[in-house]
This record gives sequence, structure tokens and C-alpha cells, in this order.
Amino acid sequence: MGFLIDIRYALRLLAKAPKFTMLVTFILTAGLTISLLTFNMVYTISFKPLQGKDASSIVTPHLTGSTRVLTFEDVTQLGQSQFSAVYDEYTLHYREEVRMENQGQGVSLLGEKVMPNFFSFTRTEPLLGRAFNNNDGAAGQAPVVALSYHVWQTLFAGRESVLGEHVRLGGKSYEVVAVMPEGYKFPVTSDLWLPLDTKQFAQFDLKDKQVSVLGRLHASVSEAQANSELASALTAVRERRLSQSDRVQFIAPTVTHMSLQQQNIEGMGAFIFVGLQSFALAILFMACINTGNLLFSRSIERQKETAIRGALGAKTKRLVRQLVCEGGLITLLGGALAIVLTAVLLSVINGTLQASLGSGMPFWWNWHLDWQTLTMAVLFILFTFFFASVLPAVKAAKMDINTVLRDGTRGSLGRGAGRLSRIIVTIQVAIIAVLMLSGSLGSSVIFNITDMVTAEKTQGRYSAYFNLVGAEFESPEQKVNFVETAVQDLSKLSSVSEADMMQNMGLKNVRMDAESRVRVDVMGTLGKLAFFDQTLVAGRGIDARDNSENLRVVLVSESFAKRHFNGQSALGKQLDIELSDKYVTHTVVGIVSDRSGNTQGMYAPLAEYDELYVSYLQSPYEWVQLIFEQQAGMQSAQQDFYTWLGRSDYQAHFSFIVDLEKNANLYADMLGIMSNGVIYSGVFSLFLALMGVYGVSAASVSMRSHEIGIRRALGAKDTAITILFLKRNMGPLLIGLGVGLVVYVLSCMVFASMIGSKIGLSTYIAIALITSTLLTSMLLLSGYVPTRRAVQDEPVAALRAE
Repeated sequence: MGFLIDIRYALRLLAKAPKFTMLVTFILTAGLTISLLTFNMVYTISFKPLQGKDASSIVTPHLTGSTRVLTFEDVTQLGQSQFSAVYDEYTLHYREEVRMENQGQGVSLLGEKVMPNFFSFTRTEPLLGRAFNNNDGAAGQAPVVALSYHVWQTLFAGRESVLGEHVRLGGKSYEVVAVMPEGYKFPVTSDLWLPLDTKQFAQFDLKDKQVSVLGRLHASVSEAQANSELASALTAVRERRLSQSDRVQFIAPTVTHMSLQQQNIEGMGAFIFVGLQSFALAILFMACINTGNLLFSRSIERQKETAIRGALGAKTKRLVRQLVCEGGLITLLGGALAIVLTAVLLSVINGTLQASLGSGMPFWWNWHLDWQTLTMAVLFILFTFFFASVLPAVKAAKMDINTVLRDGTRGSLGRGAGRLSRIIVTIQVAIIAVLMLSGSLGSSVIFNITDMVTAEKTQGRYSAYFNLVGAEFESPEQKVNFVETAVQDLSKLSSVSEADMMQNMGLKNVRMDAESRVRVDVMGTLGKLAFFDQTLVAGRGIDARDNSENLRVVLVSESFAKRHFNGQSALGKQLDIELSDKYVTHTVVGIVSDRSGNTQGMYAPLAEYDELYVSYLQSPYEWVQLIFEQQAGMQSAQQDFYTWLGRSDYQAHFSFIVDLEKNANLYADMLGIMSNGVIYSGVFSLFLALMGVYGVSAASVSMRSHEIGIRRALGAKDTAITILFLKRNMGPLLIGLGVGLVVYVLSCMVFASMIGSKIGLSTYIAIALITSTLLTSMLLLSGYVPTRRAVQDEPVAALRAE
């Protein structure tokens, strides 16, 4: 009964102060919403278990070290016995973009070549038709295909009669035997699936092709054991393929098993989750501090009433409960509104990203209010309830009843109240300083990335990828001949203004001497630097003379030359570059300008942010990237490319094509969303800090109203009184700002280690000065306003104030 009375009493208090109630509810709702949105977004991308039976137990081996991919030759030589020793069950797949002819138009779709057990492995039955069997994909059998629900709906209008129809993929006829359920896009974003005959793994045109493994570990095999066993076995089979002399320089691979979600973000899930969630929780903590401070101030206003209750026999526990009820109701209201608002915003975000990314979005990227988010909402609400309601109530209930009844609220809390106020201001200033400085740095990095993306020459450009394996590409000369012929043919198309090739070999180990070894981005080129907006800084470029019969040469980027040659000229120096699991000596003949971007990403380690360029004529790889640029005012370059491809003998080796301009715009849009999120969160954080400092300053000034009245009665000037009170606030402000600057400097060191000179020292200093000045000015202003208002009152009124 007493509890219900306290609830009704709290409701009456809140109803009497609607502006206060709305303000505090807004603060808590916004803080909780930011925390819940951040959790749901990052958790869904990185950690949320996949939907479906046993889907969460699926892992994939992620290779690091020398060669970061598995090939069919690796799989064949490892053998089923090796995989069976690690996995309870497993399946293989590889990506293959295909061109589907539909109603006279060509449509590029992301296909996946899969083992016949793929659908059973993922515990998914087709919505229509049948799953693949062991005969599908075998030599002499009719080609078959399974369609995704999205393709079935968009290209075939959802006709059930599609089963048995024949569609043309890459110039061949395939019978549709299945339609998969809605949302099924395993392993990531597949549009259709083609069967792969396991008996063909060892044939020449597949042995060097990249393949991915999905498996479920044995219950008796730990992840560490699986990593070690597979790495050891892979090392052994690769060493056996090398000559005795090459084994000396062989670099053993390492294996890490991770989920599909973690594989998709290169294992960075924990780093992203901790970073962003810490940012959101800091904002929530500030909201809790402000709410607790406001509720504490209200309880001080009613402290004489509380003291009378205590004098009449009310126990401290009962007094605390009365005070907690008010904060508890606001916390529950804010929590309920935050859950509803989170659900609405997640629906909007999900719809927006689905519309922009479409079927290209990983299938587990489906944001909605799930039970994990609701569980976190309960934890966040309890966290808020403790800091925003319980602690202020306990503090307010600890009072000297005699002092309060004798002196009123004035001075009843003694030095403890002033010390608490200073601590609150210091904490808030430290948090907002960290958030604003880190947020400004993060925004600067995002803007820098955006500039890099937009600076890349992508307008009207397409990139077509080919995998040159098979008997027709057995020799390096055959690969070189294909590249040179293809570039010439594409350049002759009426809709194409220019064409060239780029061979991204990925990160390779590079030795400059017997002791030093770094990992560097290595690319193959024919030497046409201007096509990629690069210039020759020193030495000469790569040209036709740099073929297999002559000395192997390499071009190094300016950043590489500056970083590794200590001011000496890089020209003529020799580098041992890891190619095909062994080191090959190259001579530096030229230095080229740095790329505006890096293929390893903005957050690649500093030592991986340089580039080396080798001659494709000397080091032809299987994976080749042909880049062609569309003539201004024309729209048919992509279609003309497919027409050329259809006339050529290379359809079987074509993998996929990328619209570079569309990709760059999409990336820039996503970076813009991230930047806006950081900015809006920073603005809200600043609002919280200003309101908190204002509230503490106003309470402090109110508690010292008698002192102000006496000083003014004795002739003190208003300006002197204002400056005196502002000086008292400078201590917490400077301490908090100092903490923020220390964290900022550490953050700058981390960023500098990852991105090097991409952001200059002047930018770091400018961010610190501008942000610190703005923050200091705003905080001083929030302390000046209540002080100025107080000194404008008449001294008599101040002396009479309760």
C-alpha cells in the first residue's frame, strides 16, 4: 500500500512540472535510443547468430600469411580425410558472376558454384523444385541452376512454371530446377547457384581457382586445434609442390576459423563493437548524470518537507523510496519511448539500406527490434535507473534533519554538495571532451576517406575480372597474350574511350635485406600510369622491354621510398618480393606518385600502405582486372563489353564486372551516413554537457545566493562577482578538458600508426585547438548565464532567499 502511495505522489509531482518531466524524459529517451541503435546495428553486422537450423555453428577458415586463399589444388591434395578430421561436415563453393539473358537484355548476377551438398549443409530446402544431387554438374549431364527468391520475383514475376524452363547464362542453356526461400542468399549475397562436380577438382582449369570452405567443427575439436591442424596440413601440401631450393624461402600460411559475419568484415567485429558501443554508452552515462543532477536538485528543493517526514518517524528507507519513485517513473517512460523509437528508426534504416544496396547486401543485414536488443534495453534501463534515480535519492536522503529544519535548504548539505557538484562537472567535461575530440577526429578521417574515394578516377569506368586458368593459359606467354589482345580489343569499341589492365596481387612479403621484411600492396601493370592518375617521380616507367627475358624490375611508391630508404635514392636498389610462395629479386627502376587510396583499405597497418608495381609481362597472375572507360555521353560500354565477350573465347574465364562509379558513389553515401551519425551524436552530447554544467552552476549559484547578496550589499561589482564564480568553475573544466586531450593524443597516435601521413600533424593540432576553444567557450557560457542572472537580483531579495 505504501508503495502505491509513493507512486501516486511521484505522479503528482511530475504532473505539476510538465516542462521538467518532458526535458528529463527527452534526455533519457535520446541517450537510450543512441545506445540501442548502436548495439543493434553493430551486433547485427558482426555477431548476431545466423537464422536457420545449425546456421550459427558454420565457420570458415580465414588464411593469413603467404597466400591468403585456398585453391582447388590445395583442397584436392589435402583430401577428404584431412577435412573430415577437422569438420563434422563441410562444403565448398566459389563465386562466379554470370550474365543472364532476359527478354533481350543482359543482367549481371552473382552466382555461386557449390557442391551438391550445399543446400543440405545449410539445412535449407528449396521453396520450389529440388536440391542438387551428385549427378548435377557432372560431365555429360544437362546444366542446371537454382534461383534466389529475389531473382525469381524480379526477373520471372514469381511464376511457379519457371521450374523446367531454360535460361541462358554466359552463353549456355541451364534448366531451372529450384527456387530458394525468401532471404536465402548463402554464403553472402548470392543470386543463383550452380552445381560443382567434386570429381573435377583436380582438372587443370580448376586447380588454381580460389575456393572457399564452410564447415562445422567436430565437437571434440577446439577452434585452436582446428586452426593448427589445417595450417600444418596446408603447409605440408604446399611445400611438396615446391622444389628443394624454393622451400628455403617458403612462407607458411596461418589459419583462423571465424563466422561468416566476421569473415565479411575481416575479423574486425570486436574492435568496431567496443569502439562504437563505448561512444554510445558515454552519451548514455552523460544523460544519466544530467538526469540524476536534475532530480537531485528537485529533491533539494523539497528537502525541508523530507526532513519533516523524517522528524515524524519516517525511516531512511522510506524516504529513499519516495525519492526513487519519481526518477523510476521517468526512467521507465524514457525506456519505453526509446524502445519504440528504436524500432521505428531500425525499420527506416533497414528499408533505406535495402533500397540502396538491394540484393547486394549480406543476407544477415536485417535490422529490426530483436530479443537481444530488448535484453540490452532492460540492462541499459537498469543502468540508467541506478545512476539517474537511486544514487541521487540516496544522496538526498542523507541529511542532518536538525540543520535542514533550522536553516532550510541553504547550506544543509555542507561541503559535500559543493564537492559533488565539482565532481559532476569534471566528469561531464571529461566525457564531452573525449567525445567531441574523438568525434572530430573520426569525422576528419571519414571526410579524408570520402575525398580519397571521390578523387579516384571512376567516372564512367568499369572493371572486369578474369580468372586465367586452364589448358589455354598454361604458359605465362598465353596469359600475357590474352591481356594485350583484350586491352586492344576493348580500346577499339566505339563506346570505349580508353582501356588498360591492373593486376592486384594483394599483400606480399618484401625483403630489403636478410633481416627486414614488410608487407606491401603489389600490383602488376603494363606501365600505363596516366590512366590511373599517377605520375613518374624519378627513374623510368615499365614498358614492353620489361618482359620475361630481361631483368625483373619494380616501381615503388613515394611513400615506400621515403619510409624504407632513409633519404637515399631507391633507384637501383634490389627488393625480394614474395611471388608464388617464394622470393624473387627485383630491381627498382622508378618511383611513382602515391595512389589516392589503398586497396587494403583506409585502416590497413602503416607498413601495408605502400605500393609496388611489377611488370605483368614478367609476373603474369591468374586474376586479371581489365578496366575500360566509357565515352562521354554514351551508355552502352557495358553492353558492348558483353557483346565482345560473347564473340570471344574467354566467356568461361570471365568472373564479374564492377561499375566503379556506382561503387564509389555508394561508398561515399555510406561514409556520409557515418559522418552524419557522428556529428548528430556529438551535437547531442554537447547539448547534454551544456545542460548539465548549466544545471550544476545554477544550483551552485542558488545555494550561494546569500553570499551574492552580502557581496553586493558591501559594494562588490557585478562583474567581479561573475568572474569570481566563473573562476571556481575553471578547475573542473580544465581537469576534464585535460583528460579529454590526453585521450585524444592517444587516439591520434593509434590513427597515425594506421594511416600514416594521410592526415597531417597540422590537422590533428587544428582539431584539438578548434574543439577545445569551442568547448571551453560553450561551457563558460553555460556557467555565465545563471551567475549573471543571479547578480541582477536585488541584494534584499538574495538575502531573503530560502
